[in-house]
Amino acid sequence: MNEMNKGLAMSDMAVLLNKIDNIGPEYVNTVSAEMFQYQPFFLTVLLGYRTRCFSGGIGEIMKIYFLIWEYFSENPRIRIKQIREKDFEAAQLRDIIGAMCKVNRW
Repeated sequence: MNEMNKGLAMSDMAVLLNKIDNIGPEYVNTVSAEMFQYQPFFLTVLLGYRTRCFSGGIGEIMKIYFLIWEYFSENPRIRIKQIREKDFEAAQLRDIIGAMCKVNRW
């Protein structure tokens, strides 16, 4: 990535961060419905945090999920290929094994 592209990417990220910092209930409802339609597991994971977080923590976690959604939402594959729980678990296991291999130098 050259410096010009890196600058554009950082600028885009700054716009997204500003947008996410200023979301309201209408945005949350609209984007949650979109997530549910195209990536229901992603929304399920987000909603699962509600029972595990104290009152202030869930808002920040939601912002992270909405930021991820906004960043990838223009990719047409997000509307075609749904990530399922077993896909998530396989990726998570692959990451854990990869980390163990690095630590143990396998």
